[in-house]
Formats: sequence, C-alpha cells, structure tokens
Amino acid sequence: MKRMIMDRRMMLAGVGTVVAGSLLSNRAVAGSLEPPGPPAPTGKSTDQLAGMIARPNGVSEPRTPVAGLPSGAASRYVISAPGSYCLTENIIGLPGVNGIQIDSDNVDLDLQGFHMTADPGMPGASTVAILVSGGQNQCIYNGTIEGWTIGVDVQNASKFLLWDVTVIGASDTGFKLGHDGQAYDLDVYSCPVGYDAPGLRTIIEECGAWSCPIAIQCNGSQNLIVGNCATSSPVGPFMIGQGNSYGPIVVVTGVGNIGAVVGSNHPLANFVF
Repeated sequence: MKRMIMDRRMMLAGVGTVVAGSLLSNRAVAGSLEPPGPPAPTGKSTDQLAGMIARPNGVSEPRTPVAGLPSGAASRYVISAPGSYCLTENIIGLPGVNGIQIDSDNVDLDLQGFHMTADPGMPGASTVAILVSGGQNQCIYNGTIEGWTIGVDVQNASKFLLWDVTVIGASDTGFKLGHDGQAYDLDVYSCPVGYDAPGLRTIIEECGAWSCPIAIQCNGSQNLIVGNCATSSPVGPFMIGQGNSYGPIVVVTGVGNIGAVVGSNHPLANFVF
C-alpha cells in the first residue's frame, strides 16, 4: 500500500512538471510599456483643405474678395470680369485714387457691412468710392462709405441695383444714378447733393437724406421717386424736373401728429421733416 501511494505521488509530480513546462514554453511576451503616441492622420490636413477652397487673400469664401484684385490707373481695385465679389476688410482710400472700379457686366458686390473711408478731397481731385464705368446688371449693397468726393457713381450704367448702402460726408454727391435702375433703402448724410438722377427710368424708393442742401435732384426723365424722406435741406429737398413722376411731397416739419397733414397717409408720399 505504501509503495502504491509513493508511485502515485511520483506520477502526479511528473505530470505537474510537464504542464508547467508547457505553460512556460507558451507564455506571452509582454510588449513595450511606452505609449504609442497619437494616431497618425489619414485624411487631408486643414491647410490642404483650405488651399483647395480659398480665394485670393487666403479667405475661404465662394465669392472673390476685393482685396485680392489688381489695381488700375485711377482705382485701387478693379473688377474686370462677371461674378460675385465681397469686401473682407475695411478699405482706406488713397489720395486722388478711386476705391473700387467695376468694368464688367453682371457683377454682384457685397460690402458685407465693412466701411470704405477716405478724405473728401480738394476741388479738382475727385475720387469715387465705388465707380461703375458702364455696362449693365451690377448690384451693390450692405456697407458704409465715409468721405470721398462721390460715394457711388453708376450714372453710366443701366439695370443696376443699389440697396442698404450709407454715404456720409462726401464732398460732392452721395449717389449718382444711371438708367433703368433701382435704388432702395439708401441713406446719405451731410453731402451737398444726396441723390443725383440724370438718367432715365430709375426708381428711388425708401431712401433718406439728412443735412443735404439738395436731397434728391432729378434732371432726367421717366424716373420715379416714392417713399423717401429728407431733412435740413435749405436749397431744396426734392428738386424734380418735368417728365418724372413722384409721390406727394409732404412737409411735416414740427407739426406734431402728422395724421391731419394732407397727403401724409399716401403710401407713396415723400416726407420733408
């Protein structure tokens, strides 16, 4: 009996040795304890993506920034091809140089709420913030112009659209208007002439002129002037020549409640206050 017990113990010890050897021979080797670092990018970098969509001046914008355009003989920036353009920064005018000149049809110019500022200039050194040399279908909107000689000059253009632009302190005229155009929601402050309309078939609607000796001057024909207002215009708030049409010109300066003033309830009335 004793011999059998010893034989069994020897057998178990042998099996244990075999199993232990097997486990040791198949033991997994531990890897490095150093962290592998951040994962490497597999796509394009943000710089590469920006380079694919950026326009001149490094702006990721589907429209062309004006700041990347070439200059001309008399203008700081020249738009010479159809398309959509925008300001991406304020523009400070240079002495004797126009701001933006548009030499192409079918142009959309968004000022994007930026400002174009320049010295009003001396007589004989006329500068225009935005000059349209001719053609048709130019749209200009959403910004402020301060100083210069003329704010926006589209008198040689047709089928234009101007809206939501403010001109302050131009030494000659706020807006010079051309033919078959539309001028909406514009404002002029402290200019000798607010709006000059020598052309044909242009509408001036819901525009304002503050402290302009002449608010609206219209020597063309078939123009329509409705829903505008003017104040502090000693020479003449609305100087409209024959052959043009306009809503009633209603003077309400200092009258209090204007409800009783004749023409004040007319939907197309032009107000002087």
